[in-house]
Amino acid sequence: MKFIENCRQWIKDHILLHIPQLPDRYRNLIVGLLVAAALFGCYYLVSDTGSMDTASVEQAIVNTFTAESYTFKSRSVVYINEEERVFAVISGEKSGENRHVSGSVLGTALNIYYVDGQLYQQDAIDGDWLRISGDWGNVTMLLAETDPQTNFNFEQLGEVVIQGHEQVEGQRTVKVSCSPVLSDVWIEEYFSDINYTLWISTRSNYLIKAEITAVLREDPNASLMIENYFADFGDKITINAPI
Repeated sequence: MKFIENCRQWIKDHILLHIPQLPDRYRNLIVGLLVAAALFGCYYLVSDTGSMDTASVEQAIVNTFTAESYTFKSRSVVYINEEERVFAVISGEKSGENRHVSGSVLGTALNIYYVDGQLYQQDAIDGDWLRISGDWGNVTMLLAETDPQTNFNFEQLGEVVIQGHEQVEGQRTVKVSCSPVLSDVWIEEYFSDINYTLWISTRSNYLIKAEITAVLREDPNASLMIENYFADFGDKITINAPI
């Protein structure tokens, strides 16, 4: 109650003095409205950040990758002595179990579809489409290598640090960082200082952006950065086989 009274007094001292004389009932109404607006703003700010604990972040990751549909963009770069070398730039879309991913990996064009259990890959040289069959393990590996979800398999998320709020892709987000323990142990054999920065929509609790950084153990001057953007959750996305 002391806080509310202080708000009322501040508004009277700093705002109403600059407003032409009004009847008391109007002045009291203005004070009430301004106090309510201030309280709502404080509540909105606190509720946005205060609720974004480890469990909330884990749920946002689950929400993202279990969505019926979404689109994504991903860019992976390696920095060696501050020189940038692009590893992969891809974009993709998901609808149910169907997938489409295109872009380039190590300078080679990539364009693949996974539709109704069949994988299609476009030849990077002549542009012909190929139906990929045979060892399902190879198919699964190719899909995994182009799926951003692969980077979010954690044994433990670890402590979540709230960095504040940012507008990303036109959406209000909570920005958080964490250093999780990854399920793929071999990654930690090659990289150290693995850090995730996540931008989570305050409205829908989906990932909007994710930035992953790490340092190569054998060369502290070499680092990795993967940047992902996600959008169009739950939209109607039609993915048809290319042939």
